[in-house]
Amino acid sequence: MPIKVVTEIENVNIDLLKPMPNNSRRHSDEQVKKIATSIKKFGFDQPILVLKGKKWIVAGEGRYKAAKLLGLKKVPIIYTTLDELSARLRNIADNKLHDLSDFDPEALLANIQFLDEHNADLSLTAFENSEIEKLIHGADEAVAEPDAAIPDQQFSVIVDFENENDQQAFFEEMDARGLKVKLLTL
Repeated sequence: MPIKVVTEIENVNIDLLKPMPNNSRRHSDEQVKKIATSIKKFGFDQPILVLKGKKWIVAGEGRYKAAKLLGLKKVPIIYTTLDELSARLRNIADNKLHDLSDFDPEALLANIQFLDEHNADLSLTAFENSEIEKLIHGADEAVAEPDAAIPDQQFSVIVDFENENDQQAFFEEMDARGLKVKLLTL
């Protein structure tokens, strides 16, 4: 069977579209707000897939809800002429296929660090601030891993000092005992 390539994008009145009956993918208010922020910043560059005739949203209900939130009157769509059975299969497959991928942690970290160094608004990545901090903090911990020359048995201790003098006295005492100490500032 030849692969059908759709090339025409139409801008249609958003009120003509209808969510797919029994769409099994849920979109939280938080996610819809993030999609809306993305559309506002980068534009509506991914059309909604719509079943011709019924005007059901086969793929892109989150973008549809975000467009409604933004008050858009028209949205870009691509029509599909699938039958109803195939459209429902396509809807589930579209949502499940997103779940089957993950991030390359090294590439993600490199991109986040690059964006951070260039003062980009990291909230536009759709990652929570806590996730970004964990990514970056995790990288700091990886850099701070012990050298191979240090024995296998190691312990980590976090000590909060009142001032630099107390910190220096602690380091001197540990050194006098023959213990190796590494400083990580948080």
